[in-house]
Amino acid sequence: AVRRHRGTTLVVASHDWQWLFEVCDEIWHFHGGEVFRTGTRIFFPGPWQDSQDGRWRRALIDGQQIVAPPGPDSLTSAFIDSRKLSFVSLPSGGPKDGVILEGIVLRLALIRRTSRVVVTVAVGELTLTAILEPGALKAARLLPGDAIQVSYRPEDVHWLDASLSA
Repeated sequence: AVRRHRGTTLVVASHDWQWLFEVCDEIWHFHGGEVFRTGTRIFFPGPWQDSQDGRWRRALIDGQQIVAPPGPDSLTSAFIDSRKLSFVSLPSGGPKDGVILEGIVLRLALIRRTSRVVVTVAVGELTLTAILEPGALKAARLLPGDAIQVSYRPEDVHWLDASLSA
């Protein structure tokens, strides 16, 4: 209302996602010196371990592993474009290629102006957030509390330092 009434931009900093999606036209995040739109990137912080297959792995507290191409160093954060992720409710006959992580849907938030949905999933100690089109949400049949599979291809993971120099 303030933006429309005054014809100006209002910048708000908050961790209250539900409220932000209700009142904001756009939501942006800061990570490692970068600014990006919400739901576009999911970050995986280090430490990473080099593995026998030439890929790097980050162990999660529940025994699962994030898999990525070799990075610049073991403490660098990696990220993936959230559109490269696949979300499927369990049990599923979901994709068998790539990395498959199991998690729990924490929340769904509607972005009223676009009818897209922000899905937040807990995987180990990580929280993954992505924006899904309404059709994708219906196809995945996701509800808060559901067990879910999140899959991706390791080659779709990039390193934060590499992206800053590009």
